[in-house]
Amino acid sequence: MVIMSQNMRLPKELYYLDIAETVSMRSTCMHKKWGAVIVKNDRIISTGYSGAPDALPQCIETGYCYRDENHIPEGIRYETCLWPNVKLMISNGRRATVADLYKHQTGMQYRIYAMNPTTKMVQQMPCTIMATRQVMDFYLITFDTGAHIRCTGDHKFMMADKETYVEAKDLKKLDKLAGMLWRNDPMMLPQCEMIKEYTATVSDIQHYDLKEPVLVYDVNVPEYHNFAIAIGDYGVNVGVFSHNCGAVHAEQNAIINASREEMLYATMYVFGWDAETGRMFDDMDSCTICKRLIMNSGIEEVIYADKNGIMRHMHPEQRYGYRAVKVQSWIDNYDPDDLHID
Repeated sequence: MVIMSQNMRLPKELYYLDIAETVSMRSTCMHKKWGAVIVKNDRIISTGYSGAPDALPQCIETGYCYRDENHIPEGIRYETCLWPNVKLMISNGRRATVADLYKHQTGMQYRIYAMNPTTKMVQQMPCTIMATRQVMDFYLITFDTGAHIRCTGDHKFMMADKETYVEAKDLKKLDKLAGMLWRNDPMMLPQCEMIKEYTATVSDIQHYDLKEPVLVYDVNVPEYHNFAIAIGDYGVNVGVFSHNCGAVHAEQNAIINASREEMLYATMYVFGWDAETGRMFDDMDSCTICKRLIMNSGIEEVIYADKNGIMRHMHPEQRYGYRAVKVQSWIDNYDPDDLHID
C-alpha cells in the first residue's frame, strides 16, 4: 500500500494500482501474485488475478504446481497448442480453422461450443484465439471416424468421464474421449440446434518431428475452459472436447470478464509480487500472449507499478511509483515472429 502524507491526495494512478495489489492477493499461484484492474472514465470495469482456471484445482490449495513437478522453465509453455488447420465448432454448426479465426477476430468474439464443468451441458461460449509459439514437433491423433487432430504433446483432451483430462502425448489407442454431435433440427425453425453426446475413440497416435517451425494456437474460453474441436462431418458435425490454457494470467482474467465495448479506450492497471519474498517485481511487464489480448481488446494504456516510476522520486516516502505504456506502441513495434512468453 502506498504511504502518503496527510496533506497529500493519492494520485489516481496509485489509487488504482493499490486496488490491483489488493486483487493480486486473491491469486492462487504458489510463486507469483498478479492483479489487474481495467478502468474507464474512472469506473472499474473488471478485475483479474493470476491462477488456475476456476474449473481446476488451485495450486495453493493442493500444494501442487504442474510447472514445478514437470521442471518447466520460467517463461515458456503457459499454454497448450493446436495446429493452424485444426477446426473449431462455432455457433450455428459452422466450422473454421483456428488460424482463420485468429486472423479475423479483431473487434469481435466468436462463440464456440463448450461443456459446463458442473452441469455437463454443452453451451455456446465466447472465446479468444491466441497465437502462442513456434514448435518443431507435433502429435497426430487419429479417431475412429478417420478424422485427425494435430497438436502439441501437452494439449489436454477430455476423457469420456467428462472429468479427467489427458495430455496428447499420454493418450493410447482405444482411449475414449468426450464429444458432441450437432445438427439443425429439420422439424423446427432454421438455426434450431440438436446437440447430443458422443464418444470418440482414439484409433492411432503418432509423434513427428519437423524440419521447419510451425506457429500454433490456443483458445481461451472463460468460465468453462474447454471447447469442442471438429473431427468430421457425417450428416452431423462431430466434435471432441479439449482443454484450453492451464493457467490464466491476471490481465487475461480481467479482459475475459469485460466486454469489448467496455474496454475501448480504457486503462489497465497491473501489480505483481513474489509470493516467496513478499517483494514487488522489478520492471513489471505483460507476457507476449497478454500483450496480444490487450492489443485486441481496445484498451488504450497499461500502467504498471514501478519502484522507480513516476511519483516515486517526487515523494520518497512512497513505496512505488508507476510506469505508463501506450498500447499503440506495442502495435507499432509488433513483431509477429516474437513468440517468447516473457
